[in-house]
Amino acid sequence: MLNAIKHCMGNLTNFAGRDPRTTFWFFVLFLFIAQVVIAQIAAIPIYVATFQGAFEAASQGGDPAATAPTIMAGLAGEFGTLALVNILVGVIAALLLLAAFVRRLHDAGFSGWIAAIPLATQAFNSAYAYNSLGRLEELTNAVLAESASGGSQMNAYAAQAQMDALGLVGYIGYAVIIGFGVLKSQDGANRYGPNPHGAEPAAD
Repeated sequence: MLNAIKHCMGNLTNFAGRDPRTTFWFFVLFLFIAQVVIAQIAAIPIYVATFQGAFEAASQGGDPAATAPTIMAGLAGEFGTLALVNILVGVIAALLLLAAFVRRLHDAGFSGWIAAIPLATQAFNSAYAYNSLGRLEELTNAVLAESASGGSQMNAYAAQAQMDALGLVGYIGYAVIIGFGVLKSQDGANRYGPNPHGAEPAAD
């Protein structure tokens, strides 16, 4: 696995040649794990503030569940920061994966221009998510306010569902990556180069 990661990281701007499935998917796994770790680290301030608020409420004789909306409302800005971090990490991961996906397409005998589909969907998702940061904070506050007052949350949830539906555009790109990423290598040489299996980085 380490050799596969080194190979892909060392060829981030190399859009020529072919990469086999194992090399590509080890790199995808690495990027996925890195995104999860970064997201968890970025969320630490939210975890700390939430537990601290609940502890303070309990120590003062209050009900932590009753004070949860107030705590969450105070963290609305933190949620926006976390969303921004996730957007940036997603963009970086897409750029890091681009050349490796092009070489994987070549290995299966397809044009590297197919990689423009997931790149475009990721660009749309990132732009839409960034433009929605302010609205996301407003919706979070609206849901919390309705919850605290005992009113209906359906309008706020409906607006949130509409945002989430547009966010599904990114899954088109994921489907393309998975669909083409699992295809077998073309036997022998093709127009993009020789079969890479003989020189495939060994899994550690």
